[in-house]
Amino acid sequence: MKLLPAIDIYKGKCVRLEKGEFQKSVIYNSCPFDQAKKFVSHGFNSLHIIDLDGAKKGTLINLKILKKIMNIPNLSVQFGGGIRDIAIMQKLFSIGMDKLIIGTSIFKKDFLKKVCENFEPNKIILALDFKLLNEQPIIMKNGWQQDSKVNLFEFIENTNHFDNLLITDISVDGMLSGPNLKMYRKLIRCFPNKHIIASGGIADLDDLKALSKINVKTTVIGKAIYENKISLSELENVS
Repeated sequence: MKLLPAIDIYKGKCVRLEKGEFQKSVIYNSCPFDQAKKFVSHGFNSLHIIDLDGAKKGTLINLKILKKIMNIPNLSVQFGGGIRDIAIMQKLFSIGMDKLIIGTSIFKKDFLKKVCENFEPNKIILALDFKLLNEQPIIMKNGWQQDSKVNLFEFIENTNHFDNLLITDISVDGMLSGPNLKMYRKLIRCFPNKHIIASGGIADLDDLKALSKINVKTTVIGKAIYENKISLSELENVS
């Protein structure tokens, strides 16, 4: 299983949220660039970076920080947050991003069609961040603040071309309470040809082993690192 250490940028700093709530942000490093270098120094050359300011405001905010991070040699980054139009995507690819994560904009009319016309689908990750509402997994948008009213499984069934799916259960994100194994198991069973990227809730090595056991191929890990629940040296052995 491939592991992707996470860097969430908010107000220029490396933070983590609880259940996507901005008022519950905790600063772990005042310099995202230094945090990226730390991950790379432990052998992680692929990172997951989110511009939380961008996700909240609907436009790219932390481009200066991103450019600095992308100057780190041999670094591969999947990036999301505030990506709402093709021009921003072109700019991000031009500074070296490997893959781009799009969430809220997938609900814009014809946006995914335009993405297909301009970029290779394997360079795109769809962020399907959900909450259980009336016992149904509903995708959230606008920085996890708004209900899209779209069922997670129905969306995937009706979406062609894109195989990379970042699935986050918002209710466990940042809580160190364990990932939603039941949901990932169901997703993998229903959509065996999709690349399911797990994110949210991971607390320890046992959680990572459990995800690997159900055939999750890629996992994003954040707060467990920052809270020293899992050391970077331990992660090196897992990956």
